[in-house]
Amino acid sequence: IAFNPTHARQSQLMLSTALLLLVHGASAFHGSCLRARWMGSHPCGLVMVTYAEYLASRNGGVATNAEPTATRIDAVATQTTGQTNVPGDTDVYAWLDWAPPKGSPTYDTLHRCFPGAIPGSVVRDRSVHVVSKFGLTPENTIYGQSICPDEINNEKGDLSSLMIDHWGEVFPMGGIGGVPFVGKTGFGAFSAHVPSDGHLMILFGPHIAISSTGELGKYLREGQSGESTACGAVLAAYNACCADQSCGSFLGKSYRYMFDEDDMQQSYLMERVGQRVDFIKGAREPLDALIHEAYSVVEEQMLKILNFNFGTGKVVLIGGVQINMPSPYQDHFQPLYFKALSRDNPSGIDLLDTFRYNALPPA
Repeated sequence: IAFNPTHARQSQLMLSTALLLLVHGASAFHGSCLRARWMGSHPCGLVMVTYAEYLASRNGGVATNAEPTATRIDAVATQTTGQTNVPGDTDVYAWLDWAPPKGSPTYDTLHRCFPGAIPGSVVRDRSVHVVSKFGLTPENTIYGQSICPDEINNEKGDLSSLMIDHWGEVFPMGGIGGVPFVGKTGFGAFSAHVPSDGHLMILFGPHIAISSTGELGKYLREGQSGESTACGAVLAAYNACCADQSCGSFLGKSYRYMFDEDDMQQSYLMERVGQRVDFIKGAREPLDALIHEAYSVVEEQMLKILNFNFGTGKVVLIGGVQINMPSPYQDHFQPLYFKALSRDNPSGIDLLDTFRYNALPPA
């Protein structure tokens, strides 16, 4: 949604529509201006733009050591037309106190390391609107999530809590780091609970915090006087691998030293992080690279364990990086995967672009 700088009344209408859309969700509005968002140019000044202008095809991209292996959504920065600023989504989120203001250390880190990140409530409302077109409702859909059990990911108002509020009870799939340690057996149990001719909705990904000073991996927990790490497990695996070059070599002599039957999940994280530790250490921002490498592990394992034995319904996967934000801001989420898969279409329908806020001036 964009301002038409030559028509003040049109700009006012567009801003009102944008705010209502963000606060209440697209499904609550059916006016001609809102419909034009999906149909193309309209007298209200709304325009339709293609996602291809901002994001290279996920399937067509080739991972290299130049960047983290997880596909990134590039930010749509505030744009200008002449001397008139065109507000982007971040302006509105900051105005609502959902996100940090531009120029703050937290804002700079958030958008430098996690372009395309949006508040959790926006992820919930936008995804609900999109999947409703495929027939998913709370009555015919069961919800699962593979996220780290850290309590800061499950506080009231966080994305996990908001998704549960909408979809109903949750099937926990994730262990530390967000990896779906329930495996194929756990997925089979989860999918066996689906209603007749129903669907599965799954949220997955690791998490990392940003402090009020913009430091990655630091979070001030309620009741504590000092900041602690988040995600502690992923950061601990990285630090251990930096100190011990035997990380990532389970198949070698160090297997007995590395694998701890009393700490199996952390042993797995150390194995996977160790395989990429040299690249992570050499990145411009190692913790940024680390959490995106962790995301790649979670996505890989999620895709390995899913199947369509439950029936003909959809499996909707929303993957990305959870970002724990300092008070008073909402926790954010960087969407990296959003597909509707099925037995008839196992490669899925790519919906990632539906999280894109398109803010371009009218042609």
